[in-house]
Amino acid sequence: MFKQILWITSVFILLITTLAQAKIVFTSTRDGTREIYVMNDNGSRVQRLTENQFFEKNPVWSPDGKQIAFTRDIDADIRNKQFDIIIMDADGSNQRNLTKHPARDGSTAWSPDGQSIAFTSNRTGRNEIHIIDISSGEVEQLTNNKGINGSANDPTWSPDGKYIAYEQYSFGQGGTIYMINIQTKKAKPIIPVKPNLSENRPRWSPDGKFILYHEISMEEVAANLDPKKPLFVLDILLGMTDRLVIVSVEGFDQPKLTIPEEWSISFTTGWSPNSKEFVFSASQQRWGGDAEIYKYNIATHEIINLTNQVGYDGEPNWLNRTLSVSPTGKIVTQWGQMKK
Repeated sequence: MFKQILWITSVFILLITTLAQAKIVFTSTRDGTREIYVMNDNGSRVQRLTENQFFEKNPVWSPDGKQIAFTRDIDADIRNKQFDIIIMDADGSNQRNLTKHPARDGSTAWSPDGQSIAFTSNRTGRNEIHIIDISSGEVEQLTNNKGINGSANDPTWSPDGKYIAYEQYSFGQGGTIYMINIQTKKAKPIIPVKPNLSENRPRWSPDGKFILYHEISMEEVAANLDPKKPLFVLDILLGMTDRLVIVSVEGFDQPKLTIPEEWSISFTTGWSPNSKEFVFSASQQRWGGDAEIYKYNIATHEIINLTNQVGYDGEPNWLNRTLSVSPTGKIVTQWGQMKK
């Protein structure tokens, strides 16, 4: 009897530990092609979920953690690009094409109830935010930039399901972060348009208080611009800087981030379930080098290296269904002690 109770207790503890270990889905070229992988939130137990000749990107968890949506270029001919949204089970099985449209569909975001997916599509001739009902396949266009020479990209859903934040791009002004009411379709800027700055890839925190986004600055390029001299692509790249920024949605204190300025940050990020950390990918070289995935603690500014492989590791998305544990064996990297 005692042995039976001990066995049941052990199984229960193991089950709780497994459920508590949050998962991160990401893309990697470590095996030669761009595929979808998953790992624990301490970087352990890396598993490959897809294996094919197609280019795949931007994987995101469904709210219940049972499915993953991602973007796939279904045309193996590199001269053509037809991106569709694919849904698969959490173990990589049961892959099916959700959009099946000749346009470029991608940059997905699940609704909090798991019934719909917001995505970017150029099926109207320019990038707009659309919403697709997963069960029926019906698509609704949410944003409309017709007549204003603009586009809408990279949606992120508010936790209450009422709003979607996205990048609003206007020709000649760059991008900034907007928020749109899904019912009324009324949109307003969260970030004012700033000269020589472009904000993109917003990600709403699970507690609904903050939005994390990527900012590209052209201030150095503009300061050194000489109208009498030609401007080359290399000059633009070397003069560009980028960083991650957290903005408060309703006037809360805005956390300051201390990611090294010399790092080149990849676009896509993901929040922890408790909104106290986030994951991102970056190269420790300016516009060069392999990107790795890092975890950032907002309170302590501790940066933890989760991957260390040859090739690209990026586009991490943290499963928000369960709370993360604090496992041992982390590779801790303070921003003053970076790997070479």
